[in-house]
Amino acid sequence: MMLSFFLAMAMATSERPALPGAAPCPAATRQKLLTPAKPGEGAFPLNCSITLKRGENIARPILIEGEQASGVHLDCNGGKLTPGAARINVRMPTLAIWSRMAGPGRWSRPEQVLVERCAILGAVHIYGVGAGQKVEQLVDASRKADFTKVAQTAAPINVTIRDSRLTAINNIPLYVGPGVTRFSLLDSRIDGKGTLAIYLDHEGGWNRIEGNDIDFEPRREMIAIDGSAHNSIRGNHIVLRGKAAAQIYRNCGERSVIRHQAPTDNIVTGNDFDYIGAQPRVLVGQNARKGRSPVCGDDAGYPFGSSIDDMDHAERNQIDGNRVRARR
Repeated sequence: MMLSFFLAMAMATSERPALPGAAPCPAATRQKLLTPAKPGEGAFPLNCSITLKRGENIARPILIEGEQASGVHLDCNGGKLTPGAARINVRMPTLAIWSRMAGPGRWSRPEQVLVERCAILGAVHIYGVGAGQKVEQLVDASRKADFTKVAQTAAPINVTIRDSRLTAINNIPLYVGPGVTRFSLLDSRIDGKGTLAIYLDHEGGWNRIEGNDIDFEPRREMIAIDGSAHNSIRGNHIVLRGKAAAQIYRNCGERSVIRHQAPTDNIVTGNDFDYIGAQPRVLVGQNARKGRSPVCGDDAGYPFGSSIDDMDHAERNQIDGNRVRARR
């Protein structure tokens, strides 16, 4: 699955044409991007397209934000993207692809973003409402009946990461935030260790996790599908160390945000699960939360979603055709 990635890294290529909507980066921007960040510097805003030359690396967090970043194409050509001197966290991941508030009730979101052939150390966050740990935005929006529609309209759409490697530093290497739709992780590798490898958060959907190698040391399940729907997890090779490959559920009451959408119509099929040690008791779990949380009552008082019903309602999910074997 990683063959195309390693072959691509070995090839020296010239600058590729930008995707529609994002011009190639000018020389000055390129120079700044490739200069390691100083302690205390924020993320570097990237609104143009760039292909690194072989041997070039980026040692600073990157922010691809708002509609002005639509069409950005970041091709590391096998190079590294690291946080450098910055300390990564939820407010500044290694790579942030975020929407920003453009006015009352209005959001500016990036679309058609492509990241490829990058070795990313740390965390990638794709996020709309609530980006940068602005939880109050999510709380306020979730108090209205159209929350799912609002979250999906606000969030980045059609973002693709392919032929890349995501290595965690005791964190979640890939967080697909509330309302994100049509994100794809393709033909890539996730390794390192942390809470879990991939989190698909509430109100999002139609995301693809396909053709990847995931050899990660999680404290929980490998992939969390929390109130996200219509996702496709196919053709991946996942190494398990006593934990589930995926759990499908819906949180309730967490940070007082009402979850509206149930985790339905997801597809987990055609994957290879290799386990080390004992085979996990559950490979792909459904209704894993079952309303069992001390904070479930924190979103009470509204006539929809987890405010009136703490159960997961993981329904119509297709889980079949996966192969399980002991790793030798």
